[in-house]
Amino acid sequence: MSATVSEAGAFERLVTFTVPAGDLNNAENAAARRISRELRIPGFRPGRAPRPIVEQQVGADRIRSEALDALLPELVTGILADEDLTPAASPAVEALRDTDTGVEVDLRVALWPELTSAPDYVGREVEVETPAVTDDEIDEQMKAMAEQFAEVENVDRPAGAGDTVIIDLAGTKDGEDFDALSADGLFYEIGTGMLFEGLDDAVTGASPGDTVEFDGVLPDGFGENAGESVTYKVTVTEVKEKKLPEMDDEWASEVSEFDTMDEFSETLRRRLGQRKLDVSYDDYRRKLIDLLVDEIELEIPEAIVRTEMDRLLHDFSHRLSEQDISIADYLQVTGQTEEALVNDLQEQASRSIGIDLVLDSVVDDAGLELEEDELAATVEAFRNLATEQGVDVAGTPQEERVVTDMLRQKAMETLLKSAVPVDGDGQHIDYTALAADLADPEDDEDDELPEADDPEESGADDDED
Repeated sequence: MSATVSEAGAFERLVTFTVPAGDLNNAENAAARRISRELRIPGFRPGRAPRPIVEQQVGADRIRSEALDALLPELVTGILADEDLTPAASPAVEALRDTDTGVEVDLRVALWPELTSAPDYVGREVEVETPAVTDDEIDEQMKAMAEQFAEVENVDRPAGAGDTVIIDLAGTKDGEDFDALSADGLFYEIGTGMLFEGLDDAVTGASPGDTVEFDGVLPDGFGENAGESVTYKVTVTEVKEKKLPEMDDEWASEVSEFDTMDEFSETLRRRLGQRKLDVSYDDYRRKLIDLLVDEIELEIPEAIVRTEMDRLLHDFSHRLSEQDISIADYLQVTGQTEEALVNDLQEQASRSIGIDLVLDSVVDDAGLELEEDELAATVEAFRNLATEQGVDVAGTPQEERVVTDMLRQKAMETLLKSAVPVDGDGQHIDYTALAADLADPEDDEDDELPEADDPEESGADDDED
């Protein structure tokens, strides 16, 4: 079937072709028969009513519509193959016109966009927080661990920061006793700010037996009374001082699997360093891809954005359904409007597409390919997984997507190796050297950088990332 193709945008084509009258008439007859099976028409058995009778019941437009719905998919598939057009979203019928030879169809086809060249990524500097571990950070971690094993003992002196006080609490509201503020024997660590605003200042400097009063407001935990003014009356019955254990080899052997503080401290340094390294590397990956995506200046076809939005919404709905939560319930709980959710999905979809465009351009720029054994193993694994689920994916778009995703993964790894992470002083951060420095000498595994996760997933939580 002949067709004419014209540009409808940078990455859109308008395909015009004619459905022959004979083909359309046959499809309309078939549609009328299908529809008649659903109708109860006096004098006719289901599926036996003549087309004119069916048209009287449902209208000629419905028969025409169902006939085209049945005809077009196969026709469009053949025309797109003949014209060597690969749609990136479902083609959309824009217009139908009756002609002497049949029905002329205008079909809008969105093509996957391509960058004319890869963004500037080789040697591109990306500033991130340094993952280096300082002595102060180690000391803070050691102190925090020591406090978990701290003991408290009564002291006969005024209470200070870090002390625990035992208090009896009372209060008045509008000059009357307020029973909801009555409690005895409460433990409170000064400086945590856990009970009432103003309590830290009030009890600091108080000795056992002292009573202090101060005005304040009730916190949220008091329901309908929250936010109302009250006068607090606090009696300090005891002051307890925290005694940290002596952090020596004996303590290290008691609270850990290590025999000495040096071993304990060194392992803590490695673990803290690995956490900071992971955070820094994730930040580097996110900032690099965001930087490159922001430089894209392409008009992405609306159909492609809508398709990606549908995919994101489907995945999101599936995650909610696993928790027995509907979209409506989610909106109600979060207070988000449908419009806000749609806008958020549109932003995520645009970013996801932008990431793919950048990675595709790097695939071309760096000449990335899959090794034959690598490709075969990936395809085989995907087919086996699909077969277990009763699906045949051989030669399908889903299989092609797996191959594309592998190439994009290689592109992400190329980006991370080609760009240059730097700290606030402009000094290069060598993640490989840092990873080697943090490796456990007793670990036989090779030191490796964190894997280059899917940039779309790592960024989704930036709402994802």
